[in-house]
Amino acid sequence: GLGMREAFLAGDLEVAQRLLISQLDMLAAHKGYRIICCFDADRTGGSQNPSSNGLDQASKTKTGVWVVFSVTNDADSWIEKASLLELQGKSSVDGILKKLRTANGGKVVSENERADSKTTQRTVYVATSDNALSSVCTGNGAYAVSSGSLIEELVAAQRSETEILRELSVKARWGGEKRGNAMVTKDQTTADKL
Repeated sequence: GLGMREAFLAGDLEVAQRLLISQLDMLAAHKGYRIICCFDADRTGGSQNPSSNGLDQASKTKTGVWVVFSVTNDADSWIEKASLLELQGKSSVDGILKKLRTANGGKVVSENERADSKTTQRTVYVATSDNALSSVCTGNGAYAVSSGSLIEELVAAQRSETEILRELSVKARWGGEKRGNAMVTKDQTTADKL
């Protein structure tokens, strides 16, 4: 396991969210996916978003995974709308960032905001085990995958990362490229990212 299930079952949603985001970071680096992860925000003003001012929140991790806390709607409604925007080649996060920028007196919220808003039409996958959300997103033109399938992909990416790190460790221990020539990293770009 990834530890997410245990944290979730123990009722520690913040830890479960952090673990999921960490795993999605690894998946994004490994596969090159653009990932947006949406959670229902704590509308009571708890520790998740103490200063949301009633606005959805979006932040980007160091590896490029967007994390959205939906305040104005539930996460499922946000994902439904986002799937349509993404299929049209528009950034689903851009609207959140524009509202936050307006609320911040014009201050740019994210350095990468402009890069994400100039994207082309793309293939969209929605990971959910909610049948209603899956049907709506599929009707929009997105592909729906179960959360179980996402977990399988996270585990596979973690195994691959571990294999790459082992190879790099052996190369470093045994003289780098001179003695490590017999070892072949399947994907140098992924090895560089890790």
